[in-house]
Parts: sequence; structure tokens; C-alpha cells
Amino acid sequence: ARRQRQMCIRDRTCTLAAQTTWLVDDDPGPGVDFDNIPAAVVAAAPGDTILVENGSYAFADLAIDKPLTILGISDGVQLLMSSGTAGAPGLTVHGIASGQAFAMRRVELGGAFLGPSVAIQDCEGSILLDTVSSVSSSQGPRIAVQNARQVHLHLVMASLWGALFVTDSTLTLTDSVFDQFATQCLVCTNSNVTVDGCTFTQNSPWPIIEPLSLIHILTLP
Repeated sequence: ARRQRQMCIRDRTCTLAAQTTWLVDDDPGPGVDFDNIPAAVVAAAPGDTILVENGSYAFADLAIDKPLTILGISDGVQLLMSSGTAGAPGLTVHGIASGQAFAMRRVELGGAFLGPSVAIQDCEGSILLDTVSSVSSSQGPRIAVQNARQVHLHLVMASLWGALFVTDSTLTLTDSVFDQFATQCLVCTNSNVTVDGCTFTQNSPWPIIEPLSLIHILTLP
């Protein structure tokens, strides 16, 4: 593993604080730590970074409950998620405490889901999804945010059944595109949501008797 260490001196006591950068590549070779995302998540300590090389990475029911950064090194990192339980998300981020941060950047999400593909739940800390899009010809991403206080979605490009559901949360959505088939793009319940520079469209191949609103606000906080 590639490690970066910083030496801290406090009250004449020498403390070694280490954060690790792990490399994931679906084509294992020298310098590669793992060939799959779940193994890297298990090995990573709070504050670590997981770098992901271009490729396709399949996993199911992955839950992350510690502050991490998952970063696609360049375009073409595909996370192909599936659910072992009907209606369950392929990826769940939960329990990120106040003062902690989780970030996922520059990835494409794929998979077919009855429920959300990504769930963010019970987080007091900062959650960032940045430059996240759907894999070509795939559904989503469908993102569900519940009981989270500091969520920022930036440059999220969602197609087909892609949608955002926000419940009991505070969220900022910037420079994103949601292109839905026949349901709402954004559904807010008892939440504070700030939207800036976003596009919401509805393109159904079937006639809709009663067109649905693109943004649906159920209750205000």
C-alpha cells in the first residue's frame, strides 16, 4: 500500500498520524492493492483515499460507515452495482459523524434497481458526490437521502429512471442534470434543498394522461 505520513509533535510526545492511499485496478499488477472496491473499503481506515483506475467494478449491497474518499483517476470508472435484496440499494453511505467527510468523485454508476441505487442515511458529517453519471444504457442513478445534514451533489448526470429523493435532510444540488422517463426527478419531504444551475427533463416514450411535476415537494420543514 502507498502510505503518506505526517509527523506531529505535541507536548514533547511524538505522534505518527498516517493516511493511506489505496489503488484499485481490475487488471492487477505491480503497485495495485486490490482488484475490487469492497475489499478496498474493508481495508481502508477513516480518512483514507481509494483511487480507482479505469475499468468496470461489480459489487452488491456495499455499506460504507467511515469517512473515505473514492476517486476515479480519470473518466471511464464504472461501478456496476446490484442488490442482493429486492429494493435495497447497491451502495449505502451511513453513520458519517459530525466533523467527518465522505466523498465520491468521477465515477459512472450502473445497475438496475427497484429502489435507489445509492442511499445516504443518518449522516451528520459532510457527504459529497461530484462528477457522478450513469453508465451508458443503464438506469439511474437513483439517489435517496434520508436524515443527512450536509449533502452536496455536484455534476450529477442522471438518465432514464435517474431521480433524487430527499427526506429529513439538508442538501445542495448544483450543475446537475436529471432526465426522467415518467416520474418526478426530485422529490423532497421535510427537507431544505438548494438547487442551482440544474436541468430537469421528462422524456417518456409513452403518452402520459396526467403529466407529473418534475419537482415534487411533499412537506416543508
